[in-house]
Amino acid sequence: MKLKSVLFFLFLFSISKAQTLDELKVETKKVYDASYNIDFDEILNYSYPKLFELVDRTQMTQVLESNFQNPEFSVSFVYPNPVFTYSELKKINQQTFCIVRYNGAIRMKYEKPLTDQLANGMLTTFKQHMTGKKVTFEKERNSFLIEGESVMIAISDNVTQNKWRFINYDAGQLDFIDKMLTETVRKQLGL
Repeated sequence: MKLKSVLFFLFLFSISKAQTLDELKVETKKVYDASYNIDFDEILNYSYPKLFELVDRTQMTQVLESNFQNPEFSVSFVYPNPVFTYSELKKINQQTFCIVRYNGAIRMKYEKPLTDQLANGMLTTFKQHMTGKKVTFEKERNSFLIEGESVMIAISDNVTQNKWRFINYDAGQLDFIDKMLTETVRKQLGL
């Protein structure tokens, strides 16, 4: 009888873990689709709420708009259906985390033709600041193609009402990320 009870609880645990991961997969696709479709409101709906303690939602919308759609250039996601990989779910201090990785690419298309000198200078700057990314200038499109692994931190906790919400991980913005997670949590996640 004891063995049946233990097996039953193990079964329930594995089902709840699978449901949580299945839910995460659905939410990951939704947030990526929002990004691919440049739907700023939906992107922000899937952002970890502590972001808005640091930057007002209206300001964040303006930042996204100015970075993705402005008179000088526009940004678009290249791959409509990337393959996501998921770390093990990790519980830390009443929070559940998962690291989501995928190969992504964005294209920055400039409205006015870039001279070779300007394009080469920008290419050098992009390569210096985007370590781990492949950056190519596409002269025929007057655009930069930036490819490489992208990482999101998925979080489910009381702040999110136990729904999965996301932080884009950028090693160049650790101070900003640590304000939402803390350096200790980030390191426990292996980032």
